[in-house]
Amino acid sequence: MAADRPAPWASPEWHGFARETDLATQLICAAANSIGHADYANLGDYYVALFGFANGLERLAKLAIAADFIRVHRSPPNETELRKFGHKLPALIGVLRTIELRRAMVLTYAYPDDPITTAIIDCLDLFADAGRGRYANVAALTGSTAKNDPVANWWSTVAERILERHYRGTPRESRDKENITLIEQLVGDSAQVLHHDELGHLMDDIGTASRRTAECAVAQKYGRFYTLRLVRWMSDLYGDIVWAGAYQEGIAILFGHEERVMTFRAPDHFLLTRKRWPLH
Repeated sequence: MAADRPAPWASPEWHGFARETDLATQLICAAANSIGHADYANLGDYYVALFGFANGLERLAKLAIAADFIRVHRSPPNETELRKFGHKLPALIGVLRTIELRRAMVLTYAYPDDPITTAIIDCLDLFADAGRGRYANVAALTGSTAKNDPVANWWSTVAERILERHYRGTPRESRDKENITLIEQLVGDSAQVLHHDELGHLMDDIGTASRRTAECAVAQKYGRFYTLRLVRWMSDLYGDIVWAGAYQEGIAILFGHEERVMTFRAPDHFLLTRKRWPLH
C-alpha cells in the first residue's frame, strides 16, 4: 500500500461493501444448507431456504449494480439511485445481464439459461413479494386462503421440473419403487403414518410417504444445484466487476470483495455434491 494513499478499509463505503457482501453470502449459504434438508416433515427448511436465497440474491445483485455504478461515475450511488432498481429479482437479473453485455465480460460461468433456473427465479420473486409470498402463512392464520403458498409453489414449479428431468423413468426411480413395494409388504399393515406433502395433500400410508421421501432426496440435491448455479453466475459477475475496479482502475472501496464470494465460484461437481456451505 503506497504511503501517501489511505488504506481501503479507512473508508466507510469499503466497510459497507464488505458487510453487505458477507451478509448476502451467509444468507445464501444458510439457504443452500436448508434446501438440502427440506421435505414434507421439515417445512421450515423450505422457508429458510426461500428467505435466504431471495434475500441473498437481491442483495448480491444490488452490490454488483452499485459496483458497476461506481466504476462508471467514480462515486457511489445515493439511496434514491439504488432504490430505483426495486426488489424484483427478474428485473435485477436483467440489469446484471445488461451490464455483462455492455462490458463485454467473459465470465468463467455463464448465466444458466434453462427452464428450471427460470422457475427458481419466479418462485423466489413470488416469495419476496410480501403481498403474495412470504406472508402467506400469516394470511392463513386470519382465515384467508393462501393462494400463493411458497412451499407448494416451489414443489409444483421447481421440484416437479427437477423430477421430470432427473428422476422420472430413471434406474433410481425403478430401484425406489422396488424398495417401496418391499416396505409396504413388510410393514404396510402395521405402520401408522400421518403427514401432509408440500402441496398439502394427506399422506396416511407408508407407501405414499416413502415415495415422497424418495422424490424429496432428488429435489433437495438438484434444487440446491440449480439455485447455486444462478448464485455462481452472479458471484462471478460481481467478483469480476469489483476486481477490475480495484486492481485495474484503482477504486479503493472495491478492493478485495471478490474474495468474499469465492466460495460460490466452484465447478458443477461441488455445487451438486457439497452439502455444507460455505466451502472451507
